[in-house]
Formats: sequence, structure tokens, C-alpha cells
Amino acid sequence: MPELDTLDFRGFLAGLPAIELLARTIREEAGNQSLRGKVAVAHVILNRVARPSWWGRDLHSVIMMNYQFSCYNHGTKSLERAACTPADRTHKLIADMALQGLTSDPTGGADHYCRHDVDPMWRHAYRETVAIGDHVFFDSRQRVGVAA
Repeated sequence: MPELDTLDFRGFLAGLPAIELLARTIREEAGNQSLRGKVAVAHVILNRVARPSWWGRDLHSVIMMNYQFSCYNHGTKSLERAACTPADRTHKLIADMALQGLTSDPTGGADHYCRHDVDPMWRHAYRETVAIGDHVFFDSRQRVGVAA
């Protein structure tokens, strides 16, 4: 049996069906958030899929892009948990409904988010759209201090 740190968790996750990958991502990124907060994280991912760019062109590439969703950063406990623990019914339902277009986007079109207590270098460059629970959401199409 290989050591846990040698297992390719990211490779395994990238091979999951879309609904399972999205559900696990919602759980790991927003598992302690309200239903609205969970749906918001799903929509950030779907907004990125709808606007292909450097962050990916489909659900799998968007979610698995390096350093975009902290739960999948190498060496994190959440990466191991995401790979080893299937999504529960709640997170699968949220993922399924979002993928089917049965949820409205509570983020106002956001394609980025971070926790209130985190200050990534892009945070002050993009317009904040909404704060939900522990997360603040941003739309990179709307830069702060740049005329429309």
C-alpha cells in the first residue's frame, strides 16, 4: 500500500463524474456555510465555466485548476477528505440543481470569492458583489477604479 502523501488525490478527483466533483467541492469549500452560501460557491464555479478563461474551460478544469479552490491545494487535509469521502445527499442535491439551472445565482455573477479574513492580491482589484456567511464574492469583469 502506498503512503498517503504519494497518492494522486487530485488525479482521482479529476476523474469523478461532474456532479460528484462539484458536490465534493461545495462540501469542502462551504460545508459549514448556509444553503445560500453553498449555492453561491456552486455558482462561482458555474460562472467560470460559462466564461472560459485561464481558470479552465469546463467544470473539471475549472475546479481542478491549481490554487483556485484551496480545498484542492496539495498537502491539505481537505484534499485527502475530498478524495476519500463521497459527497452526501445534501451536497449532491445542491450540485445537481445548480447543474440543471434550478438555482438562482446569489453572487451577482461572481467568479471569485474568499473568506472575510483572507486578503489575496486580487481582492482589491475586483468589485465585491455580495458577502454571504464567511465568504465575500467578486466579479473579475468589473475592476475597481477602472471606468466602464
